[in-house]
Amino acid sequence: MIFKKFSIALISALACGSLVAPIAALAVPIGPGTSIANEFLDQGGVGRLNVDLSSAVTLAGGAWQATNFNFDAGRAGNVTPFLAISNGNASYEVILIGSMQTLSGATLDQSVDFGPADVFELFSPTTVYAGFATYIGFNPIFLQGNTGPLATDHDAQNLDPLFINGTISNFSNPGLQSLYAFSIDVVQVVPEPGSLALLGLGIAGLGLAQRRKLQAAT
Repeated sequence: MIFKKFSIALISALACGSLVAPIAALAVPIGPGTSIANEFLDQGGVGRLNVDLSSAVTLAGGAWQATNFNFDAGRAGNVTPFLAISNGNASYEVILIGSMQTLSGATLDQSVDFGPADVFELFSPTTVYAGFATYIGFNPIFLQGNTGPLATDHDAQNLDPLFINGTISNFSNPGLQSLYAFSIDVVQVVPEPGSLALLGLGIAGLGLAQRRKLQAAT
């Protein structure tokens, strides 16, 4: 009976994700990255919210962890990374928000921890978009202009706030022909080998307990 209870608790823990962790895997970058050509800085306006369209990635269903926020910045400012999924034309649901980075000056080719709230779950293969927002001061991230259509959904007016499951839309410049020098790395989260072994042990224990119960009844 004790073993049966333990097995049920073990399976429940695995189902809830308390015994899963990221294993060594190649990171999947979402976003154009820090190496863009002919980069320059936004010249006007305070506040920017950008969703990159050029390098969205379709991720498999399951748990994922955002590990790093990569960027190329040319001046002081604040920037907050996030991940989102599409609600339709130029409308997105925010699924993850990273830590705001406060930059004191030019910060070239940086890679920082995404933030403490870094795990999200997809229930089926889903296209995920990377973005960033600057609510105070000027956007510090370099950009490249004249990149062709559908590069960035860009907002420079009345920016939507960022919160989990919140909607961002009403972009002042949807499909802006500019790329911004940033990306967000994600890795898939899977059960550790030890957790898989414990799960197998729990399932085997449940089968044995059920068999013994049937034998006792006959």
